[in-house]
Amino acid sequence: MKKLLFLSFFSIGLSLHAQMLHLKNGSFIPTSSIQDIKNFNNWKEYEFNNQVYCIIQFNKATSLNERKIIESETGIQFFDYFPKWAFLATIPKNISKSALENRSIRAIVPMQATAKLDKKLIEKPFPNWIVKQNGAIEILVDIYSTINQNEVLNSFAQKNIQFINWKNKHTAIVQINENKLSELASIPWVKYLQPISAPAELENLTERTNHRVNTIDASYASGLHHDGTGVSVSIGDDGQIGPHIDFKGRIINHTNLNTTSNTHADHVAGIVGGGGNFNPISSGNGRGADLHIYDYYNNINNAPTDYNTAGVRILTNSLGQNCNVGYNSDAQDMDLLIRSNQSLLSIHSSGNSGGTSCGGNSQGFFTITGGYKSGKNAIATGNIRTMMHWHPQVAKVLLKMGD
Repeated sequence: MKKLLFLSFFSIGLSLHAQMLHLKNGSFIPTSSIQDIKNFNNWKEYEFNNQVYCIIQFNKATSLNERKIIESETGIQFFDYFPKWAFLATIPKNISKSALENRSIRAIVPMQATAKLDKKLIEKPFPNWIVKQNGAIEILVDIYSTINQNEVLNSFAQKNIQFINWKNKHTAIVQINENKLSELASIPWVKYLQPISAPAELENLTERTNHRVNTIDASYASGLHHDGTGVSVSIGDDGQIGPHIDFKGRIINHTNLNTTSNTHADHVAGIVGGGGNFNPISSGNGRGADLHIYDYYNNINNAPTDYNTAGVRILTNSLGQNCNVGYNSDAQDMDLLIRSNQSLLSIHSSGNSGGTSCGGNSQGFFTITGGYKSGKNAIATGNIRTMMHWHPQVAKVLLKMGD
């Protein structure tokens, strides 16, 4: 009897876990089932252009093909995934209840404005980099891919929201008064509001990493000589590098940022592709590679062009963007970039915050500094000392990514 009771409670626990909906700023179990929905006429605050903006949760994992069939037969459109088994979606306002049945749909809930606000826009004080001199805050507005940019700009103008520029096709940068955040989040086609990216900070300042490259680029004639010749690497850092004999004939500067204090880029470029011409002991990892030099993250912004015109296949950035920011707009941009250019590698320093508790953990976990490097397809690397020990400052890369 006790075993049966235990198994019963265990089964209930698993069922509740499967029904849990995990959003970035909280989790809950949706209670609204399709049996409770007679029609969408009373969902007007979630409606735009005869489409209702909502979350659809299934009672099982669904394949892309299953969702495409639902889209073609009902006019529903699926967007971003939420664990567990749920998607942002739009549903035609006049859809029949029968069209929703026998689709393995467990629940349909409206996308509330409060669920669209990043925690950093709810908690005070705001991050200092988003607060402007006029008291406004600068944020990112993610919109659905089905919405025309002109419609977005017209809405901003009507609501006296200052548009700055487009971060990408579906993310606008705006300045807004704090008291208008809820109003903006209440617009159905607004997907998510989050702070603008934190300013880049230089990393990898203290010592060179021991990469053991002597095994693939040997100094003796009979060894391997994979020195990076024919490979194009794009480096984003604090400005121009050189002039230096170790980079002679292999530098393409795409930045005008050039002051005597901009030495971090020289340091990073030396590790990536120093030629060892001045001192062979100081050769970099790819001493024959061509080096495209950008300021800060502009190598990522220009990657699609460089991928096709200059043959760039490796991006590298030893920069940070604040501690433990999670999977944000920059991380998503990074994943989309690599999915669109599948031979591209993007390599980042994991950060110098491992000796701190900025991630809310006394053991130094959750201390990755970004951003772009938090992307699922990016590579975040740590600084290893000569005896193969982690440098104590290296960020420990644990990050909640969802189910």
